Amino acid sequence: SVKVETKPATPGAPTLASPSNGSTIIEGDAITLSWNSAANASEYYGEISGGPALLFFDWQSGTSKYIGAQWPGYVYSWKVKARNGSGESGYNDAWTFTVIPITPTNVIATSLSCTSVKVTWTDSSASEDGYKVYRDGQEIGTVPAGGTSVTDQGADAVKTYTYTVKAYRNGIFSNAGSASATTPECPVHPPQSPVIIEPSYGK
Repeated sequence: SVKVETKPATPGAPTLASPSNGSTIIEGDAITLSWNSAANASEYYGEISGGPALLFFDWQSGTSKYIGAQWPGYVYSWKVKARNGSGESGYNDAWTFTVIPITPTNVIATSLSCTSVKVTWTDSSASEDGYKVYRDGQEIGTVPAGGTSVTDQGADAVKTYTYTVKAYRNGIFSNAGSASATTPECPVHPPQSPVIIEPSYGK
C-alpha cells in the first residue's frame, strides 16, 4: 500500500485585535499587541514600523506580543503573518496606533494685573519638543522643552479666560491640561490737581 502524507493547508493571514486601529496611547503606557489565531497556523511573525527604528518579533506560537512603552511623537504601523509546515501567509492589512506625549499636569493660571496672566504647569513628559499654550483656544505662546511657564501680556480687564497647555513632539500633541483665571479691573488714577500759574506782571 502507498502511504499518502497530507499536509495542512497554508494558513491565511491572522486578523488583528488590539490595540484597535487608529488608537491613541499615552507616553509611558506599556503596549501588548494581540491578534486572532488563523486556521492551520502554528506560528506568527510581526513587524512594527513608523518609530525611530523598525521593530519585529520572531516566529512564536502565541497570539500576543508585549512590546512595552514606545517613543511618543510617532504613528506606528503593525502587521502579522502566519505559517505552518506548508508555508507562510501574507501579512494582514496593517493597523496603526499613535503614541502621544503625557498631558501637562498642575496647570495654574494666575492674574498678575488687569492685562496679564501667568500660566504655569509641571513638565510631565520625558521627551517633548516643547509646549503650546492657548487662551480660549487661540495660541498665545510656544515654550521649549522643559519649560513650565508663560505670561500672557494681552489679556483684557475683568474677563475670565481658559488657558490650555499641550506638549508636542514631531507635530503630535498631548491631551490638554487647563486652568482658568479672571483679570481684575484696572486701577483708576484720580486726575491731578491743576497747577495754577500766577501771571507775571510787567513782563
